[in-house]
Amino acid sequence: MEKKWQSKLFLLFLFSLLSPCVPLNLPSHGCYWTESCQNKWVGGCDAGHVAIAHSDNCHGLCPQPENSPCLPFYTHFQCCKLESPKVTDRCVKCKNKVDYGDEYVCCTDCSDPYIMDANTKSGYCMTGAELAVQLKPREHFKWVAGPWMPCSSPCDGGIRYRDVECFGQIEDISIPHYPVDDGRCSEKEMTGAM
Repeated sequence: MEKKWQSKLFLLFLFSLLSPCVPLNLPSHGCYWTESCQNKWVGGCDAGHVAIAHSDNCHGLCPQPENSPCLPFYTHFQCCKLESPKVTDRCVKCKNKVDYGDEYVCCTDCSDPYIMDANTKSGYCMTGAELAVQLKPREHFKWVAGPWMPCSSPCDGGIRYRDVECFGQIEDISIPHYPVDDGRCSEKEMTGAM
């Protein structure tokens, strides 16, 4: 009888070491500290979360600061929920965004995004904001013809001309068109602008 009790106690002890203790009310996105101290080698975060830091006192942010510090070889883990970015229109306004060629990845509160996988753009926002993605506004190029200049001669044989330049404009933004290198515009479309 005593042998069964000891084996059950051993299994309970082993389970307590192997199972990470995380809050029951996990955030839908962002980061959190584990509620209890966990073994540094076998503890950690829940599935779908990544451990980004560990500390005996959660860097002063533990929910129960009156608790004693962790025992040796035990610590609290800071865990962040990995998420795929949601489509938004807010990234253009943020200074803290990651440029991925045709799109931006940002946090909806404009804090720094942390990208864990460049292919899927999955990552997290430490502030608890949602990770977001936005297609970059497209830049369009067109030829713009200026006004006709006065004729160089009041009688026969004068020359009249006008300037035709290549201009760019960003779609969906109220920035007026701006001059760019002529190579950005189509040569075929130039004859129609003259």
